[in-house]
Amino acid sequence: QDKVIQYPISLTAIEQGKRTVESGHWEDYLFSEKPVSPGHWKFQIDYRGRGGTLNKYDVRYDRRAERFVGTVEYVEGKFGT
Repeated sequence: QDKVIQYPISLTAIEQGKRTVESGHWEDYLFSEKPVSPGHWKFQIDYRGRGGTLNKYDVRYDRRAERFVGTVEYVEGKFGT
């Protein structure tokens, strides 16, 4: 398509054993990471150095639904552990 398309992303968020669904149109660092296979990204971002969490992503592009789907696990703990 000769236009800009903003694909939705839906992530099942896992934090302290609870699951919720987060929806939006952007996920930090998704396209700065190399996919592990076509349309599949697995990566983590460590925000613990600034009081956040270690975020572990597993995201796939669903071609039929034209959207990204996956999981993000928020892990608490000290930076560098």
